[in-house]
Amino acid sequence: MNQEIQFYSLPVEAFEESLAPVGKETAGGPADSYKWVGVNTELLSKPDQVINEMRAAVPGTPFTEWVKQAIQQGFFAPVTE
Repeated sequence: MNQEIQFYSLPVEAFEESLAPVGKETAGGPADSYKWVGVNTELLSKPDQVINEMRAAVPGTPFTEWVKQAIQQGFFAPVTE
């Protein structure tokens, strides 16, 4: 798979607004989580702090595979010209 994918980061407020159709309280939950992460980034584990037992128990997905699965599930559309 050799497709160009573009990522656009939304401000948290725009993300929350896009979820508004499911209800203000429901939309606010994920938005509040992103706001918390933005303010508390230093509290989050860094990749080199994850113990080997955790890596074995919860293996990660390579980024290219994650994007491929996201496209197949309709989350992303390949860039067309």
